[in-house]
Amino acid sequence: MAGVGPQLAHLAHGVREKARHPRARDRGAPYSTDRNLFHISFEGGILEDPWVEPPPKMFLLTNSPESAPDVPVYVEIGYEAGDPVSVDGRPLGPVALLETLNRVGGEHGIGRVDLVENRYVGMKSRGVYETPGGPSSTPPIAPWSH
Repeated sequence: MAGVGPQLAHLAHGVREKARHPRARDRGAPYSTDRNLFHISFEGGILEDPWVEPPPKMFLLTNSPESAPDVPVYVEIGYEAGDPVSVDGRPLGPVALLETLNRVGGEHGIGRVDLVENRYVGMKSRGVYETPGGPSSTPPIAPWSH
C-alpha cells in the first residue's frame, strides 16, 4: 500500500488494530464466511451453484430491500483530499466512519453484492458480499468530476 499512497499503510494498520472482527469458523456452515471492517464475504458450499439464491439468514449487516424502511434517510459525507472524514457534519476517524455507514446503509438495504468473478488462477468463483458502508464512503469519481 505504501507504493500507492504512504498514508494508506498507516490507515490500514489503524483499521486492523481498532476493529478486529472474528472470522466465522463454524464447520457446519453450508458456506464459508470472512468478515472485516469493510465487508463480509460468503463463498463456497451451497453458493457454488449460481442458481441457488443466498439464504436470507446468511446476511448479518444488511436488511433485505423488502424489509428496509420505506422512509428515505439522507446522509451527508464530508471529504478532504478525496478521503471521507465526516458523517452529517460530525468528524469521524476511519473506523467510526465506516461503522456508522455500515449501520445506516445496512438498515436501509444498501450493499449486497452477488457476483461471479474471474480469479487470478483462471477459474470462476461466486462470491456474495455485504458492504453497506463501502458504496456510501466511496467519493463520486466520474467524467463530470474532471
